Amino acid sequence: MIILDTSILRTFSPESSSADLLRAIRTLDAERVAAPWTVLTELCAQQAIKYREQYEKAAEAVECLRNTTPWPLEVPLGPCDEDAFREYWRSKWLEVVEEIPTSGEAVRQGIFRESNNLPPCRTVKGLKIGARDASIWLSAVEYAHKHPDETVYFVSANTTDFGNGGPYPSPMSEDLVGLESRFVHLTSMDEVAARFTEPTTIDEDYAVAMLGSPMFLDEVVRVSRETLALPRDGSFACTIAAGLGDEHVIIPATGWITTQAAFGAVENMQTYRIGEHEWCTATVRWHLVGTVLTEHRLPEGVAAAGACSWTTSVLFTPRGAESRLTVLRDDTPLTLSGEECDALDLSVRALEASATPVEATIEDLLQAAAREAAVVNMSRVRGIPRAYEGAAMRRAVGRQARLGDTSKG
Repeated sequence: MIILDTSILRTFSPESSSADLLRAIRTLDAERVAAPWTVLTELCAQQAIKYREQYEKAAEAVECLRNTTPWPLEVPLGPCDEDAFREYWRSKWLEVVEEIPTSGEAVRQGIFRESNNLPPCRTVKGLKIGARDASIWLSAVEYAHKHPDETVYFVSANTTDFGNGGPYPSPMSEDLVGLESRFVHLTSMDEVAARFTEPTTIDEDYAVAMLGSPMFLDEVVRVSRETLALPRDGSFACTIAAGLGDEHVIIPATGWITTQAAFGAVENMQTYRIGEHEWCTATVRWHLVGTVLTEHRLPEGVAAAGACSWTTSVLFTPRGAESRLTVLRDDTPLTLSGEECDALDLSVRALEASATPVEATIEDLLQAAAREAAVVNMSRVRGIPRAYEGAAMRRAVGRQARLGDTSKG
């Protein structure tokens, strides 16, 4: 088990290459990767504090504008929903790491050590600090004691409080009695990469050719249909061909099902040997063609063939017929340029010739709307913020209405 401290995770974002390396290690079952509850709470709190400060600045600016405007001025700012903000960031980090508990005993022991100035706690300019650091340390120690068959790799760049691997001062040394052979202290992500991966080289032209192979493109279609990221309002901009000249027009999409994928571009390709196999991580931009639903009136009706770009971080094995592709994370789709669209078939014929009939695709979108409505109903029990609940309900009902579905589901 790799257990990460706040000092490591705050140095990169959930969308960074370091996060992708951790995802790759987890995906390949090389090791589990986790952070204690205290770490995740601290990371979310840091973001929430920034959010609150910016919100207060925005509210002050709106009030100043209102006071200097000679006519009534309403600028809706919305509520400062710190709970939703913290939950968003926790969900983002839980895509990278799993959470291990910080026990009540670890919290109590942390307060005790801070009060008595016991390591890893200390006094800085007359102030006792370190209760959170102690609870993080003890969370890793408790996990190691409860899992005697596992080696724990505790990763922290906070060498001031935790040291760099020993010898540890008392009472930290007593914490590790019986764990000496299977509690390993690392101090950076570079040490994590060196411990669990072996840098290697690969023929990049061959790797790029694999990314554009039918086998990988079919997988991209499948994954995008299941996990395509959308903004909270349920729409994104895509490109369609409209008019007699099939001119490229950007429209907001309220529903999307991928039918075809094409390779666009790749960057940040890195190759590792993990276990017995070579693996590549890369940021890949795909060009997707699909059935798009829109509120705009179209000659073809509610559905048209649309296109967008989809940027993903992927893990793949360049081993010919044994190759496989895993999407580690993805970004919100963006529009394509005119030149990129020219290489794709965005005519109505593309819908007719796709492997998925238009009627079946629309039915898929209807079912997605129904599932979204079901999630909204569950939100009343699970406590999803009402602002999100209302937006989701409006999207679900709107989709049903546009497609002529009058059922309560």
